Amino acid sequence: VDPAKSALDTGVALTSGKIGGYVKVTDIIDAVNVFAGTCDCAGFTEELVTYDPATTTAVCNGDLDAAKVACDAANESSCSSIISNCGLLTQGLPLFTDIDSDGDGTPDALSLGATFTAAGAKINGIAAAM
Repeated sequence: VDPAKSALDTGVALTSGKIGGYVKVTDIIDAVNVFAGTCDCAGFTEELVTYDPATTTAVCNGDLDAAKVACDAANESSCSSIISNCGLLTQGLPLFTDIDSDGDGTPDALSLGATFTAAGAKINGIAAAM
């Protein structure tokens, strides 16, 4: 808590905060697949990435070159970018797993940590519950 920047009328300010945790590889792959599923330009008939947690093997599916060309033509840069980087994701992500979240002896998650600073805020206009 930064006492010089904190008060009852302005809120509590924080400095040098630290937060940490982990993200499971399956959750990352699921999020990528959900996003890729919104890329109609790609014409995918299956998920972009298949991941086998038992072997920590990830594979890009489909004709990525054709999908990228189609998304470039449709001016869908976010879709084109995720398709272009699929190989980086499938090859790199399993290499960085360092947390065994389920205790089976195989790392299945990536640790993460960040420092932060937060400014104080006063919330006005909260109505009473009915």
